[in-house]
Amino acid sequence: MGLTINYYFFKIKKLLSLLILIFILYSCESKNFEKERDNRVYIQKDNLDSLTISVKLKTEESVFLNFTNKNFDNEVLKFVNSSKKDTIVSRTIPVVHSLKLYKYGFMKRQEGGLQMISQNFLIHDKIKKIDFELKNNQLYPIENDAVLVTDILEDYKSIFYKIIALKNNSKIKIKKELDSLYTYYQEKYQIENRLFNLQLNDIQYMRMFESLYPKNKTVDAYVKEINLDLVGSLFIDSGLGNVYIKNRVSELDYPNINSLDYSDDYKKFLAANTYKFLIMGENKGKPQFKTAIDWLKTTEFYKKDSVYIKKQIQHLSNDLFKEKIKNLRLSSVALKESSLSKIIQKHPSPYYLIDFWATWCAPCISGIKEMKKMNFPKNVKVLSLSVDKEAVKEKWQLKTKELAQKITYLIDEKAMENKEFLKFIELNSIPRYILIDKNMNLIDQSFLPPHDPQFLPKLKDVRNAKFW
Repeated sequence: MGLTINYYFFKIKKLLSLLILIFILYSCESKNFEKERDNRVYIQKDNLDSLTISVKLKTEESVFLNFTNKNFDNEVLKFVNSSKKDTIVSRTIPVVHSLKLYKYGFMKRQEGGLQMISQNFLIHDKIKKIDFELKNNQLYPIENDAVLVTDILEDYKSIFYKIIALKNNSKIKIKKELDSLYTYYQEKYQIENRLFNLQLNDIQYMRMFESLYPKNKTVDAYVKEINLDLVGSLFIDSGLGNVYIKNRVSELDYPNINSLDYSDDYKKFLAANTYKFLIMGENKGKPQFKTAIDWLKTTEFYKKDSVYIKKQIQHLSNDLFKEKIKNLRLSSVALKESSLSKIIQKHPSPYYLIDFWATWCAPCISGIKEMKKMNFPKNVKVLSLSVDKEAVKEKWQLKTKELAQKITYLIDEKAMENKEFLKFIELNSIPRYILIDKNMNLIDQSFLPPHDPQFLPKLKDVRNAKFW
């Protein structure tokens, strides 16, 4: 199957799949996070779609699922049964991608070598609840629509290993094997009427094709016509986006991308995958990628979560952070001046979660109340810093007492040192959470909000946290 035939085959099939999927599954309005700017506060919609995953576990059993979050970073969902009886452990996470892979792996040393189990589940955004049972170190779906796609991923992986080890005269042979594998799963999923799996098959094929023939026109045409509503996060989960950017990063015309006649989906594809490329260890902070970083900052992908994304690609200087935070001028509830050094001395703790908030910020207050309900780790204390104006300090005094905030101070809005610090950390919205240790070392300049399902697990694991 030649490159030209491949291109038109995929183009026609994509259009047909698009029409069918839009008609059947995507007539509903997406319910994602919507940020509404009100001064410095972002307001979160209450009707965010979510997925509840439950796992039936025996005593002291545990399961870890890997998936990509809204910024396409890897997250680990933990299910741990620490009780003395069989228990169903449930976790609820927001749904931000139409299609997503959830990956489970198990490795155990035993006589004769290692027992290794790998499972991959394809889940679409119309599924609200998934139930699993753990048997013999494998996950089994219980009467739901989680689709096991381990076989197809393992089959494509075997081809990928051959591509890595290939010699130039082996390309034609591997290409024939790749085409044969694609055709097999294409026919299989069409018979089974698995439209989502067809998308997975397309993307896996294109990833291998790009690895076999870097910078080829077929993959470029496919990517430029990709419909992100259909493929969800699969272009990240599969590695297609990573290999596409890696092969083209030095040739992409980043300064002019916004003015070129590209689709919005293609620009989003470039933004998400350029970000993933830039945060890879060997690429972080490299001067040759400055134009890519500069363009990324102009995108909606970046602007929707600029503090977090900047943290990943351009970290704050820890030395400057310590120097500036030491100079903060703060007022206690009794309106006595204080500093962070004095506060730490008065309230000793290995770690502090700094909560920037204000009395007029509803999400801030919601976060404060949410933290009150939690079984907070004993080695972390919450330090509440209000950005309320001097003119409403009485309102702040009443509100902070009403909320029973234990370590609570008001930031002096007029102090130049405070203005410089807030500008340095780019406090453009609240609530904002910063994690530090007792020596004022910066651990995380934009920690997760309390409503995030990973908030408490990550906070409890703070001893293993490292600032990039």
